[in-house]
Amino acid sequence: MMNAMQLYQKALDAKISTVPSPVFSAKQRYQNFIRLSCGYPWSVELEQALAMLGRLASER
Repeated sequence: MMNAMQLYQKALDAKISTVPSPVFSAKQRYQNFIRLSCGYPWSVELEQALAMLGRLASER
């Protein structure tokens, strides 16, 4: 399981924006959770970014 802050940095390096859930927790909980925006219409680019995010999350 990847730490949300590590995934955030890897995603940012790949030009993919996520928000690590610990920033929403006063006690820095939810270290392995992220939040995604659903405000954009579905597109090929979005699908590719989500696939890349999945690959990044599965890396060790």
